[in-house]
Amino acid sequence: GDGAWWRQPRAPQATARMALMAGASMALVVVVLCVGWMHHGSGEAVGLLQKARPSEKTGWKSLAIWNGAQEEEKAPEPVSEPEWLKHYMGQAKGKNSFVGDLTEGEMDEVKALRGRMSEAERQLEEAQAQLNGAEDDLKHPYAYAGSEVQSPIQESKQQHGPRLEVSPRLVTNGQMVVAEWEGMTEVTEHDFIGVYTPPGADNHDYVELHNVTEATTWREGKGKIHLRLFNHRKQEGYELRYFRKGKFHNDSAVFLSTDSTIGTMLYCPRHHCRKDVYFLVTSSQPVIFPAHEPTQTRLALTGVPTEMRVMWVSDKCPSAPLGGAVVLYSATSCAGDEDCGYEQKVKPMFRTYGAEDLCGPPANVEGARGFMDPGYIYDAVMSDLEPGVRYYYRVGCQDAPDGWKEGREGQERWAAGSMMSEEKSFVAPPWIKKQQQVSFIAYAESGVTTWDDERPISFGMPERVNAGILAEVEQGNVGMVLHMGGMSYSYGRSAVWEQWGKLVEPIAESVPYMVTNGNLEYDHLPSVSVTLSQPAAAEKVWYVGMQAPFGPALLSSMEPTSATITTAKGVTSSLCLNGTLSLEEEVDAKERYRGKIVVVASGTCEAGSKAQLAQELGAVGVIMHERGHGVDKLFYAAQKSADKYGAVSIPTVFVSEDDGHDLRTWVWDHAKVTGELRSSLALQTNDPSLTQEEKAASPTGFHPGWSDSFMDDSRGECGVPYAQRFHMPENGNGNFWYTIEYGSVTIVVISTEHDWTKGSRQYNWIKATLKAIDRTVTPWVVVSMHRSLYGRTLRWSWQEVSNYMQQSLEPLFKKYEVNLVLSGQERRYLRTAPVYKDLNMAKKEAGGPVYAVVGTGGGTLFYRARDDVHRSYYCVGGNANKQRCDCHWGYWCNDNTCCDHELSGAPLPPERSNCGYCERINATGPGEHQPSSPAGPRNPHDWGWVRSQHSAFGYAKITVESATRMRLDWVRTFQVEHSPTVDSKGRSLHVPSSVHVGCREHCTKEGHMDGSVVDTTVLHREEAR
Repeated sequence: GDGAWWRQPRAPQATARMALMAGASMALVVVVLCVGWMHHGSGEAVGLLQKARPSEKTGWKSLAIWNGAQEEEKAPEPVSEPEWLKHYMGQAKGKNSFVGDLTEGEMDEVKALRGRMSEAERQLEEAQAQLNGAEDDLKHPYAYAGSEVQSPIQESKQQHGPRLEVSPRLVTNGQMVVAEWEGMTEVTEHDFIGVYTPPGADNHDYVELHNVTEATTWREGKGKIHLRLFNHRKQEGYELRYFRKGKFHNDSAVFLSTDSTIGTMLYCPRHHCRKDVYFLVTSSQPVIFPAHEPTQTRLALTGVPTEMRVMWVSDKCPSAPLGGAVVLYSATSCAGDEDCGYEQKVKPMFRTYGAEDLCGPPANVEGARGFMDPGYIYDAVMSDLEPGVRYYYRVGCQDAPDGWKEGREGQERWAAGSMMSEEKSFVAPPWIKKQQQVSFIAYAESGVTTWDDERPISFGMPERVNAGILAEVEQGNVGMVLHMGGMSYSYGRSAVWEQWGKLVEPIAESVPYMVTNGNLEYDHLPSVSVTLSQPAAAEKVWYVGMQAPFGPALLSSMEPTSATITTAKGVTSSLCLNGTLSLEEEVDAKERYRGKIVVVASGTCEAGSKAQLAQELGAVGVIMHERGHGVDKLFYAAQKSADKYGAVSIPTVFVSEDDGHDLRTWVWDHAKVTGELRSSLALQTNDPSLTQEEKAASPTGFHPGWSDSFMDDSRGECGVPYAQRFHMPENGNGNFWYTIEYGSVTIVVISTEHDWTKGSRQYNWIKATLKAIDRTVTPWVVVSMHRSLYGRTLRWSWQEVSNYMQQSLEPLFKKYEVNLVLSGQERRYLRTAPVYKDLNMAKKEAGGPVYAVVGTGGGTLFYRARDDVHRSYYCVGGNANKQRCDCHWGYWCNDNTCCDHELSGAPLPPERSNCGYCERINATGPGEHQPSSPAGPRNPHDWGWVRSQHSAFGYAKITVESATRMRLDWVRTFQVEHSPTVDSKGRSLHVPSSVHVGCREHCTKEGHMDGSVVDTTVLHREEAR
């Protein structure tokens, strides 16, 4: 327990528990001795036991065994030199782990002994849990006030050696805790503390990793850091572990986890234990959450002004007589009044989802790095509301009259008050009418700060932006928040959704929080999980790849392809042949590849040709990695020549360069590595947005052949968490496209991740919806979408999507007089003038929508801007000034006409004559022009459509002031210090990509807090009659 339990006076029941624990410990000792004797002789086995578990959890520190004799107890030694691994690693043949050389009989015996050892470990853990409960009953008289913990852990001053403790140990969702350690020796700057839930999780299945250098005193072997923990409704709670960096003897490698004892003591980045090896030093006691605590409360509009939807997450509420889940609400507050009763009560519906409901890895791989149980998602509608009136409410599991308590016998308990939320409040939606004044916030690309390097989130910025929005909400400045996609940036990790839910909860529990589908929430493709295993190994190592666009449908079923893995070698090392193999070379190659899965780099020849050659040499599968490029590039390069390799019948999987290197290293380091290729193609029908007909035709959703921008960005989520965690008005296609009537504005939410081309289901819905809007009731129309028609990203693949959206959607927006289009994806703020077909329409009667990109919620910012981002050419000067023309730059004719190069210089038809000069219209005005152009000097302000651009963090506030006036303000919450990338007119300075701009790692070091309105535009419209 606390490291000194054997010195404490005990009650009789505690003494009995000590005896039970000792019995379980000795049972485990016997099993470990048997395993050690089997491989290394009885003399070495006791040495193995001495170092096997230097952690607090087991309590073995009270017993030291050496050469079979008991010694007087003493403090454990640090694991700086893990002698216990020599018995395994020293006997390895060559570079291979010892398990590769066991006979079948020996492996069966190892497995049997491992089972006995696991049972002994289980008994030991149960005994330890009972002992901890008895200790806490005597030592920790906790007091409660509602759901707040009143006393932290009392630190033991008698314990010696390494110690890691967390306080408080009873916490609520998102609460900050303090992790403190001392007694560490031989520390390095690479040591770290891992956060795990539940406590029995594998060392590689961490929630977060924190380097000890976060504490200023780490060199002294002690330190203190602050962590924020989130309620995942696991009864065992959290555990923290301290790891010290070390090294294997003989520079050997081990397959994790070759042995359950070794595996629980190691952490190796990317599972490779050759260079970077970390040994578990000690662990903390568990940190406990109330499972039924209501978390992630969110409000949403239903489309009816007299209703408000409320959702929250908790464990399943207990059944009668406790009352189950409930929402209590009233127009009067009951806070602090025990005798007050809420006027109305409603019972919610609930939903949840499992790993089997998702579309692929990593989202459906169970563990902290993938799928975690989302709990019960409760959903209720509060009705009979009076628009504009404030209401007070509580949600959760209704308390039992006698104060029901959560927790197992002998463990810490939570008071009944933790089952219901504190009182919250909201203002009912306004009446839908012409002159109704309303304000709402709009932003995108939020995310939440975590300690993952792979997610493009600027440290601390999501929290700063949301703090600014919360201030607006608390001051009553806005009545709704609209998020245009890029919400949690979960990348397939359920835990990140939980953290993001806590981040926005203070906002979403006070005003309706409406959402828009984006690529990170939805886009999916069938992936292939590549799983490595080894005989007698306790754990497996897995990677995620993409199936090649040629070969079989892999396996459209769930049946995997399994075989021994090898690497390409010798004459066929690249699997690229420029000549003919000799008979001897062919025999050697077939001997190496027959019946195996081959790992090979992409090289210079086409991927399809490599797969075809591997098939001819007898391989049953190919894993290919690209040097210097991502999986996406390899996939689309192979797609161009896929038709040439229709004869390939073996599965070919593309993986990243890092994963490919790992796979090759595993094969080199270990004997008998088995690979399994399993496709997620059959899981794509889990997509919740598609009809049955669409699932039959294209279960992977929208993947047009003209763009490589629609990939597996959701990492296997395919919109399932987005569909389950939110509930938008039911007047379109679930949460994917729908409309909101809010005061005097209609907001049309569309999905740029689904087919929006002419004739598609969504296109027809958009057209019908815009046409049906009654402008005498809601004179203002706003469109919310994730990708933008008008942006300045340097990514050409994104620009291609804008080009096609301009062809399909922009005519609809123009025809039905959409006033404002809000979007995200591009992580900066950008606002246009009224624009249509790239032409600034500010001074034209025809007008056009204003486009605002508000991707400034916390994601890593874009700084460089492309000027020549669009596709339209216009006449400059002449009688056809500012009219579209079809000839390209440089084809201006001396007779003041615009010529078409496809007509060999012949003049255009009369309606295109007298153009003057035909050139591209760029974001900031006319592009390249010749001095001899008769158009003369031009004012970019009259031509370019960009009106404001900022690379900073913030949000947009839209205020409908009347039926004829709407204002858009962009509020900058944090100004980032960086070198300018555009000139005073917004034109790109073409800063080289090698020049770093923007914040480096922690933006707080290179910027300052703001809060000022840095861009304002007013939209006018004539009042409808």
